[in-house]
Amino acid sequence: MPHWVQTLGGIFSIMVLVPNWASAGYALMTLNGAWHSVRDDATLRVMPVAAVFYGLSTFEGSLHEIRPVDALSHNTDRTSGHDHSGAMGWVAMITCGAIYALTPMLWRREAM
Repeated sequence: MPHWVQTLGGIFSIMVLVPNWASAGYALMTLNGAWHSVRDDATLRVMPVAAVFYGLSTFEGSLHEIRPVDALSHNTDRTSGHDHSGAMGWVAMITCGAIYALTPMLWRREAM
């Protein structure tokens, strides 16, 4: 593959960081003025953590497109660690929060 195509792909990957961080910031800013409710609602406790993991995982993914950074981390456990932090931090937290919120509704009971 030509060098310029790799460079162009890297530039576009870094540009994707802007909408990714905008969505992570939006997820955190939905609690603006309501951070006190995070203390009381167990479902809301996992949502900010998931948004932070999402933002950090997308930052790491875009950072790995820079050739010197990729040369340092290639063939190490850091690359798979980045994927697992995104999967466990973002996907698992959102899934656990959704299950915790929806379970009482399924059995028509109040949340704890």
